[in-house]
Amino acid sequence: MTVKDVYKLIDVGRKPIIINREKLDKYGAIYREIGIISEQKIRIDFNDCIIGDPNREGGLSVSFEFFSFDNMIYSIEKFILKKISQWKHFNYSIEPSNEHGNWEMFKNDFYCKKIKFPSLFDNMSIGDYYWMALYNGYVKPNSSIEEINNWFKEFIKSENK
Repeated sequence: MTVKDVYKLIDVGRKPIIINREKLDKYGAIYREIGIISEQKIRIDFNDCIIGDPNREGGLSVSFEFFSFDNMIYSIEKFILKKISQWKHFNYSIEPSNEHGNWEMFKNDFYCKKIKFPSLFDNMSIGDYYWMALYNGYVKPNSSIEEINNWFKEFIKSENK
């Protein structure tokens, strides 16, 4: 892939443009996908590929905004340890599986800031209140549903002020 390829794919408008997909073996069947949303924004998704399981854990989606396209490309290259010339465009889905992800370990590592993210970003946005609360230490990986609900009620109250 080249810089020109990335620009073309952004212009086509099918987003995100998945340029990296890795199974994180430490967490069972949890995959990390890096998708380019625009010239200065990427999204990293963590999901498993269990289909049709009503007890399936919800995934994590984190967006990053960068000062410039060049900063974004450089940051991705450093994060995945691959130059842009080694990137692939993943235009297909992960095959469904019966293997479960180890979400308990993932949550604990996320809470303890052991999940690595790109550097040089200007803004980070976590797409779900639970994951945001976990990342910021408002709830813990072993918090009860009641504790999480109480935090959420207080959070909504503070947002509405």
